[in-house]
Amino acid sequence: MNKEIRRAAEILLESKYAIAFTGAGVSQESGIPTFRDPGGIWDMVSPEEFGTPQGLLSSVMKNPERVRDFLKKSLETIINAKPNKGHIALAELEREGIVKWVITQNIDNLHQDAGSQNVIEFHGNIYRWRCMNCRKAKKMNKEEFVAVTSKILDREPFNLGFLLEMVPRCECGGIMRIDVVLFGEPVQELDKGFKIASEADAVLVLGTSGVVYPAALVPRIVDERGGKVIEINPHSPGYRAIADVYINSSFASAMPLIAEEIKKMKGERA
Repeated sequence: MNKEIRRAAEILLESKYAIAFTGAGVSQESGIPTFRDPGGIWDMVSPEEFGTPQGLLSSVMKNPERVRDFLKKSLETIINAKPNKGHIALAELEREGIVKWVITQNIDNLHQDAGSQNVIEFHGNIYRWRCMNCRKAKKMNKEEFVAVTSKILDREPFNLGFLLEMVPRCECGGIMRIDVVLFGEPVQELDKGFKIASEADAVLVLGTSGVVYPAALVPRIVDERGGKVIEINPHSPGYRAIADVYINSSFASAMPLIAEEIKKMKGERA
């Protein structure tokens, strides 16, 4: 793996506009299950029931306790998660001016918690609420989010009417919901993400299976424009056919090694 780590570091160090594209695998070592890997979320619940607006609404009406249990466990897992060594190393590369943007499919805010500033979230953010009427968004800190969701999930009775009564309201009077993208809903900031990808000369592809479109097009846009592709994924590599460097290792293991190799190479060139 040392050869691949050094080659990845060389590409990033020589790049003028490197970006990162991340998926659920980067948060796995922070304790958040992936969706499609064995034992992932869609092995435990049906995406048709819990991954679509219509499915969630129907499930709340038919089996509210099952929905409450799923939401409590899922939210608790994300709330308790901490950035891993990979998140921290990636944020460090941004501070050094090597990685310009992180484009993520994750909703867990771990990139920002680690210190990344330039983050595009295709699928939303769990700590942000959006009005279903005027579309105005409001970001909450973790403590505010816990207080709001606990008030909703811990009270009785848990049913649709109670939910509509207890969820936050916008200044316009509209109902607010957690601002995450469910199946069938439009991806957020897609045009901006694609524009950044079209300007990039290198992309780190981290912990994503590459099967969720249109988000999965990001590395292919970089590749088609002649940019270099570095893929880190020990489970379901989706870009190996176009990768200039493929590292069969986890995000939390490989990213710190790449960051350290870049430091070493900078010292050698000084």
